Amino acid sequence: GRIFFAGYICDAKGVMTILEAFNILKKTYGQLTLNLAGKIVDHDFYMKAARYVKDNKLEGFVNFLGQLDEHDLMDEYRKASVFAFPSKQDVAPVSILQAMASGKAIVASNIGGIPYILDNGINGFLVDKTDSQAMADKASLFLKDEKLRKEFGSRAREKVFRDYRIEAVTDKLYKIYEEVLAQKD
Repeated sequence: GRIFFAGYICDAKGVMTILEAFNILKKTYGQLTLNLAGKIVDHDFYMKAARYVKDNKLEGFVNFLGQLDEHDLMDEYRKASVFAFPSKQDVAPVSILQAMASGKAIVASNIGGIPYILDNGINGFLVDKTDSQAMADKASLFLKDEKLRKEFGSRAREKVFRDYRIEAVTDKLYKIYEEVLAQKD
């Protein structure tokens, strides 16, 4: 099992929540790994996170990959069993759309625009932004049930290609502009 996170390495992206959730999961799933990709934007926070990894004997299981190029990032999505995104604040995170396009099972926080992208219980699970136990519980459902993981991933992929490809987004914007212009008449 491999859990993946992509985003800035900072408190606002919920990195401590995913580390705590991973620590809970590690007690059940021995061969589990957590890969975190993203630029370190707060060095003090990163040191706190690294200390947490060390204090909980998670070295070798938790990997801070740094900022990846597009090829390596897509490779990480491909290899992941579950994508976790416990952000504390986000409008429309690209990483969730990338995970959906990669057909991944997703556990994310129920904040900002995320609930408008993910349908809870259909193509992902939404949890409270700081609830590491809930994040671990939902990720565990995916880790122990390959069929469920694939079903959610497939529905996520269908939705992102239906609703978020460039043609679909431009069509929606065009309709909005038409409605606005029609109201001016």
